[in-house]
Amino acid sequence: MTEIGYQHGITAMMNRLRDLDPGGTILKKEGGKWPSIDTLTQPVDQWKAYDKAERAFTILVHDHDAAVVDPPKPPDPEPPDPEPGKKYAPRTYNSTDRADARFCMKEEYGVVRQGSGYVDQMGVTYDDGGRDQGGRSKNIVPGLKGADSMDGREPCDPYTHDSRSFPPYPAESFNK
Repeated sequence: MTEIGYQHGITAMMNRLRDLDPGGTILKKEGGKWPSIDTLTQPVDQWKAYDKAERAFTILVHDHDAAVVDPPKPPDPEPPDPEPGKKYAPRTYNSTDRADARFCMKEEYGVVRQGSGYVDQMGVTYDDGGRDQGGRSKNIVPGLKGADSMDGREPCDPYTHDSRSFPPYPAESFNK
């Protein structure tokens, strides 16, 4: 059985429905974006159809994915010693159990377009969404948000978390 994962599209689908028919939700659009259903404080029996559907679909995805058993992954190979003056792309969001870490794909960080993705100065490749394709550690950088809290932002978009604004990114963001 294949995992559906955090790229399930449920929230995007429901937000499109909310745009077409705002009467189907109790959420109020703020700054051109729909807030998460996690912000609702009313009992579920007071929610409207799109809010309840998003909750139900999301629960189904999480239950489905919880039943998926992945084969164990081989250990990561030891990284080569970094070359002086070269750097990794900065980690902008930490990985979580539901989302892969994100990295900023801007030229100012030494990242260049390669094929359908990107590569940083250390030779690590990334997909179009700023997720590494192997080669970066799963280390958590203190202060950064989890990737499941991107709230529609792109990996390089600025944000504030725990009274800290990013960018600039912490020095640890540039570590393997």
